[in-house]
Amino acid sequence: MSTLHPDTNPNDPGHYVTYGPDKNCTLAVCPVTDSIYEYQPSLAASSVFIALFGISLIIHLAQGIRYRTWTFMTAMLLGCVSEEIGYGGRIMLQQDPFSFNGFLIQIGKYYSPLKLPIGASGY
Repeated sequence: MSTLHPDTNPNDPGHYVTYGPDKNCTLAVCPVTDSIYEYQPSLAASSVFIALFGISLIIHLAQGIRYRTWTFMTAMLLGCVSEEIGYGGRIMLQQDPFSFNGFLIQIGKYYSPLKLPIGASGY
């Protein structure tokens, strides 16, 4: 990653910032291989996983209420919501592979404290 200096030619690809809050790369001026993942995430796959985790959330909610497993249900619901948020970040990265916010949202699902109850429950 390089920084853009005021005395350089901004059209020179060697002076574009590809990652971070000051990024100035877009697909119009930088190849997708310069992005953080070096590819564009699949919109279809991200959408399917959001739908599947949404279905899973509804099933866990129904089973949690039926069998009165409140703690387990809460952990599963928080995990499903966390995954859906993460895949939303991947959709942002599909639209703009250089999106710093999309990356933080997507990667945040792996380090979310919402995952701790799931690990504690044996999964």
